[in-house]
Amino acid sequence: MYQIRFTGSAIVSWWLADNGGNRLAGQRHAPLQAPPKDFGNVWFSFRNPDGDPVNAPDSTSMVGVNEFTFDDSHPGELRIHLISEVYPDEIRPYFPGNLISYTVDGIAGSDLSYSSIIWYPPYTYYSCYAYFEWLPASNSAFGRKTARMFYKGGFLKAHDYEVFFPKNANNHPTCSTCENCPNWFYYWRQLSNYNQNKIQYVPTINVLGRVPAMKNWSYEHSIDKQLIYIGNNHPASGKQYSIGESFSGIDCFMATIIHEQKHVDQIQRADQYLWNSCGETNLNNTLFRYGWSWNKIQHNHWAKGPDGAWGKANVDDDSDGFEDNARAIPLATNPPFEPGQYDDENLTSSRYNDWPKSWLSLPGIPYINMKEGLIEGEAVQAADNAMDEHKYARHDWGNPGKNHGTKDKWDD
Repeated sequence: MYQIRFTGSAIVSWWLADNGGNRLAGQRHAPLQAPPKDFGNVWFSFRNPDGDPVNAPDSTSMVGVNEFTFDDSHPGELRIHLISEVYPDEIRPYFPGNLISYTVDGIAGSDLSYSSIIWYPPYTYYSCYAYFEWLPASNSAFGRKTARMFYKGGFLKAHDYEVFFPKNANNHPTCSTCENCPNWFYYWRQLSNYNQNKIQYVPTINVLGRVPAMKNWSYEHSIDKQLIYIGNNHPASGKQYSIGESFSGIDCFMATIIHEQKHVDQIQRADQYLWNSCGETNLNNTLFRYGWSWNKIQHNHWAKGPDGAWGKANVDDDSDGFEDNARAIPLATNPPFEPGQYDDENLTSSRYNDWPKSWLSLPGIPYINMKEGLIEGEAVQAADNAMDEHKYARHDWGNPGKNHGTKDKWDD
């Protein structure tokens, strides 16, 4: 609210004052055929944006909008329709549209431009568009912003709004690891403390997440043991293996990464245990060279027994022409396999499949009872311990998402 008084019958002058009477701006106009008049209180208000974007979100009305989303074109465009008004109506002639201007907060990495001011006489409405081109590279560039209205450069009014990306489009800046990945993956991945180059979106796998070095372990070749795949089952909502806590949207995504990180950790721990225990001083050309096997019935979870040899000492147990050997298994349907014979020591727990017996700390209840086994149980527990539903909600600037529309509703 401002106070304005027009005085004098020849030259009209006016000023804006705050509620304390401090003069903020003024202007002299040409002679008017009117006596002096006190207009009293004058209001300036935004019609767009308007309202509370958190507790009263609106992205569809003609006026009152406070949530704005980039479109799904390439490279993406955002239009913010700014509408404001001044009243009472009698003040209109002294606020022509060419003296009104707007600004909006910038978006790092996006180009900003403005349309000219449109004035709607005899009504006291002013309109302008702010245009952004190119989606930003950083998730933190979205979110709460402020629009401001000025008269001849003097500040009049401000209002907050929020900016979003189209969640299921793929018009983000170039991704160096997975071209054409969806926007939700591109922006949510930035929130993880894991190496982003090692988190990749694979649209052909119908899972939430996967560590290929565990799923596709091979005796014949090495697989990147740091790599985490995110599959096309995201965005999603639910519990991991129907156990433990329920997560949705961005929080389900983050829980998946933590789950898969635990598998990466398990690989590292199991490899080190195997290499330290197997009894081979030179791992090259042995079936232990690529570490602990995860998906083979004929596994390599063995150490030399009391006789210090593979199988029975001085015996060619697997009939491959070599005694007491643990050579690298060749690419064959039924390769020879001498370790695991006679007095060789099994490094796997006698009770839990694939669980190294040196790992004495077991997952708690209910994770220890999962039918998928302790390897999965420990990963589910890790995600549940680290995460809470809505932990990352305030970082979700996708539309739909937890900041868009209904607060914390992942698909609104």
